[in-house]
Amino acid sequence: PFAQTLAAGTKFVPASPAWSQIDSSLVLPTMFQEVISGKKSVAAASGEAAKKMNDAFGSVG
Repeated sequence: PFAQTLAAGTKFVPASPAWSQIDSSLVLPTMFQEVISGKKSVAAASGEAAKKMNDAFGSVG
């Protein structure tokens, strides 16, 4: 069953309570949109997203 689940395209996320905060804040979709639209460079958008994720992961536990 596990291998079949993987083959079906299942996606995994970090096992952390902070992930729900990151997901609901749309950190990654926002980063992608900023890059695709040309609003920010890859470095700027990913740096900002990394800071938001680090803050979220650091706020739990």
